[in-house]
Amino acid sequence: MVACNQEQFSEISADENATFQTASKDDYEPVTGKKLTDVAGQTAVPIEEEGLSVSVSDNALPYVGRYHVVVDCKDPIVYCEKGTADFILNLLPDGTAHRTIIHAGSITFASEHQYRQDHWKYDDINHQIILLRMSGVEFFYDIDKDKNLIMNLDKIANESEVNKKFFQDGHPFPHEAYVIKRET
Repeated sequence: MVACNQEQFSEISADENATFQTASKDDYEPVTGKKLTDVAGQTAVPIEEEGLSVSVSDNALPYVGRYHVVVDCKDPIVYCEKGTADFILNLLPDGTAHRTIIHAGSITFASEHQYRQDHWKYDDINHQIILLRMSGVEFFYDIDKDKNLIMNLDKIANESEVNKKFFQDGHPFPHEAYVIKRET
C-alpha cells in the first residue's frame, strides 16, 4: 500500500496493488533455544560448548573459569557514582573473554561499559593472562599460586603504543592492581 487514508487508497491502480500470501506452519523450521527460567539471573547466557573448537593452548585450560572482584565506585573503570560494583571476568575455553560490571543496588542497562566480549590468551613465558580487548588495548594479569588474576598496572599502561594512546585519550585506568579471585 502506498497511502494512508481512504481517498488516496482508492486512487491506487491495479498495477500498484501488491499480492500478499500468508505463511503456513509448514513454511517454518523449528528453532530451539533456552527457556527464560533456565537463564534468568545469569550474567551472560552460557555458550553451548558442543561443537566449539578449543582455541586456547592446553597450558591455558587451567585458567578457564569465572573471576570476580568488588570495586569501589570511586574507581572510574566501573562507571558508577557511589557504592560498589562487581567486576566479573569469564574466560572461556574457546578463547573468548566476557567482562561484566554489575552495580550493586542499582539496575542498569547493558552497554559497552557494563558488558564486553573480548579474547584472551595465556603467556607461558611471563605466566600471565592477556586480555585482548576489542579496542586493541591489552590488559595483563599476573597469576598467583591460587590461580587468581592480579592486574599488572605497569604493563597495562606501558606495554604498547596502542595502550599508551588509549589511556592518554582519557579512557579510565584502574586505581589499583585488583586481585580478581577465581570462583570455584
